[in-house]
Amino acid sequence: MAFIFSILGRWSVVEADLRTSSALSYFAAVMLLTPLIAILGARRPGVRAWPWFVVLPLVLVLQWPSVSQLMSGRSDLAVEVPTPTAIGFLLVLVMGAGNYFGTLNTLAAVLGGTGIVVMLARSANWFDPATHWPEPLAATLFLLAAVRVRRRFRPSAKAALQPEVHDANRLWIDFRDLFGIVWARRVVDRVNQFAQRESWDNQLTLDGFVAKSASPNVTAPLAVEVPDRAVEVLCWVLRRFVDPPFVHRYLPNLRTEQPEQNPAPVQPNA
Repeated sequence: MAFIFSILGRWSVVEADLRTSSALSYFAAVMLLTPLIAILGARRPGVRAWPWFVVLPLVLVLQWPSVSQLMSGRSDLAVEVPTPTAIGFLLVLVMGAGNYFGTLNTLAAVLGGTGIVVMLARSANWFDPATHWPEPLAATLFLLAAVRVRRRFRPSAKAALQPEVHDANRLWIDFRDLFGIVWARRVVDRVNQFAQRESWDNQLTLDGFVAKSASPNVTAPLAVEVPDRAVEVLCWVLRRFVDPPFVHRYLPNLRTEQPEQNPAPVQPNA
């Protein structure tokens, strides 16, 4: 949707109204950031307030230079993005796209992030205004990113992993690739608090449940069997992010109830 505004800005606006054209392109670039930042506030109950107290103010701050110039009445000059605003824009982009580095959506994040940079450069007229290749380039990058985005969390594609992989690991890997590394690390820490307190044979890593004896510096094979207690705790922690139907796609017979015991804070070894 946001990219449509760029197309309208460059090809549907009267050629003389350069300011409106570049303002629409910049608006598209800013709006393309919002999904990447929205996912960082995905944990409940804060997810309800995050769009209003984080995402919306971010859009207003980044859009203010464009809006103020658009209201100046000059239509023959393109919108200029101040250096501090451009730096802030790029920092937000790195923070949002970097959330998917280390997942199976890494390449999609790189392609999409590069497309957003091209959009920013085009809207700020860092390219020669007479050139028309930035729009096709950005469109191609977004298309490639969309193709690369994993969709295995859909029921029709659950068999993408090896058939011997436990359904809890399927659930976890799809959650990681959907919500990103930031939330995945938080969930790993929370689940492993239970694992340490209750002396499980398995532990959760960013790649799934593995044997507790596996070295953290070596990629260990995923556990074929995951204890019911570990599955119960994982799903209980994930309730802060996803609805029961998402979990039941992988574990249709699971009862998503609160664990009987909460873990005590993990104490450092003496």
